[in-house]
Amino acid sequence: MLYAKYHFYSEVNVMKEHHYPALNDHQILHSTLINDLNNKMTSIHLGLSQAGDVERFLIEWFTGHTANEDAKFGKFLAEKTGTQGAGGE
Repeated sequence: MLYAKYHFYSEVNVMKEHHYPALNDHQILHSTLINDLNNKMTSIHLGLSQAGDVERFLIEWFTGHTANEDAKFGKFLAEKTGTQGAGGE
């Protein structure tokens, strides 16, 4: 949980530095993940879920978030700085 918060904090700082127009929406996604993760951890402590449930949730969330939302920022940054990603897009 601490690593996720640190990662999000660092990511948001870069977005702020580059004046990313979708920053507020992106921060809401981060807050939602932290809240959902807290709920899932509570569910484990109460015996309502298993660790594998949280693992699947995190894999799905981070895969989807990175492929979609973080990719949007990458495209914005590439356009702003005039660079291209590794795929040459």
